Formats: sequence, C-alpha cells, structure tokens
Amino acid sequence: MRTIGTLLIGHAALLLLASTNFMIVSWLWGNTSWTWNYFQYSYGSGWGYDFQSNYPLGQVLCYLGAYGLGLAAYGLVWIRLRLRVCNKINVSIF
Repeated sequence: MRTIGTLLIGHAALLLLASTNFMIVSWLWGNTSWTWNYFQYSYGSGWGYDFQSNYPLGQVLCYLGAYGLGLAAYGLVWIRLRLRVCNKINVSIF
C-alpha cells in the first residue's frame, strides 16, 4: 500500500504544480500571490487555423507525468482488488 500512496501523492503534487503554472513554488517563498487555473481549457476549431496552446512545454510534461502516475496507481489498485476477490472465491487468474 505504500507504493500506491506514494504514486497518489506524486500524482497530486504534479497536478498542483501544473495547475498553478508552477507559481506555487514562488508562493511558498512569499514572492508571488496564489493563482490556480485548474479548470482552464482552450480549444480551436482546426478548420484553417493553426492551433496555439497557452501551455508551455514544462506544464504539458508535468500534466503527462501526473497522468502516468495516476494510471500506474489505478493499475496497482485494480490488480490488488482483483487478486483479493479471486482469492476469496478460490479462482486462479494465472
């Protein structure tokens, strides 16, 4: 369970960093005010227009890292629950 907890804490930390545009680091040192744009999404129609993302590469990579950690935590929880259920009903999954 320690592994799952570590993955979930890492997932939350990366989401917090990315959703605050890394401003939380400066906020912790008292240099800036707190800002949080977690639900800010943008889109483009794509018909004849070049899409320009408002997110820098570091923020996108941080979101992707958070997604990967969340996916790994979900997979571990799913496997453990499946093994627990199969052991209770005496079914071998391998």
